[in-house]
Order: sequence, then structure tokens, then C-alpha cells
Amino acid sequence: MLGSILKTMAFKLLTEKVIIKITLSCCGYLVKKTDNKLDDELFETVKGALE
Repeated sequence: MLGSILKTMAFKLLTEKVIIKITLSCCGYLVKKTDNKLDDELFETVKGALE
């Protein structure tokens, strides 16, 4: 019973949109830490395509 409830909650929380938001958030943090401007431009392009 409890396993079924946890499994259902996990599937609802880990949807594609949530995974994309988490990934973009982490990548955005890493991109801002670098001095290179090329990765900033590339990240904005990828972010726009995924949102």
C-alpha cells in the first residue's frame, strides 16, 4: 500500500517538465560561473528551445 503511494507520487513529481527545470537550473548556475561568453549564448539558445 505504502509502496504504491510512493511510486505514484514519484511518477507525478518526476515529470519531464520538472526534470528539465532542474537541469536548466543547474546548468544555468554552472554557465554563470565561467568567464567564457560563448557558453552563455549557447545556454540561452538551449534554454529557449526547452521552455
